[in-house]
Amino acid sequence: MYFDVGAGYAKVKTGKFSQTTSYGETLKTSDTSDGVAVVHFELGWVFDENWSLGLGYTDYSTAEVKMGFPVYPGIMSILPMPSYSRNVLRYDTTRFALIPSYTYALNERLRLRGSAGVTCNQTNSHFETTYYAWFSGRPNGTFSESLMKEKKISWSYLVSLGAEYSLTKNLALDLSGAYAPFKIKVTPTNIVGFGSGATQPSKNEVNVDSFEGTVSLVWRR
Repeated sequence: MYFDVGAGYAKVKTGKFSQTTSYGETLKTSDTSDGVAVVHFELGWVFDENWSLGLGYTDYSTAEVKMGFPVYPGIMSILPMPSYSRNVLRYDTTRFALIPSYTYALNERLRLRGSAGVTCNQTNSHFETTYYAWFSGRPNGTFSESLMKEKKISWSYLVSLGAEYSLTKNLALDLSGAYAPFKIKVTPTNIVGFGSGATQPSKNEVNVDSFEGTVSLVWRR
């Protein structure tokens, strides 16, 4: 039996999508990559010196996708329009994974490991919008709103490579890298713009690629 607890960093990147308002404006993704912290736990069983099976849990901190309006033609293009509205899609994800692993011992202390498993992911996503209206009379002329969260549960996979160094008979240090894609949900919503209105997304679901690196302590009974 073993227990693994660790933390690390993930580079997450969504697929591109757009939101078109009822006024004909189109918001497009201007930055789809973000870096987030991850916390990881795994409980498992070792069958022999090579094979093990674990149940893992991973929690990602909140990531964001920046959305931008187009630059308007003519006289509108000389005004500071890019600063009048800021819209981002924020999402946070948790993951459960069933992870078979194969381990190969190089010597008494150092072991290499390869894993490939099935994942169940839950992602909560929502838009946050900030609208700058200089004539509003409000402090800084700022209207901010966080819109309702949407939940998406998706099944996917995980592949991982790692190395483990034994510190004591029962305790080891593990360094690993993983690729674990999942999906987020994009829904119609009221986003503030030059003529604000309900939007229609180009995609209802968007793929997210996650490249993760973690450092863990592993305890074996």
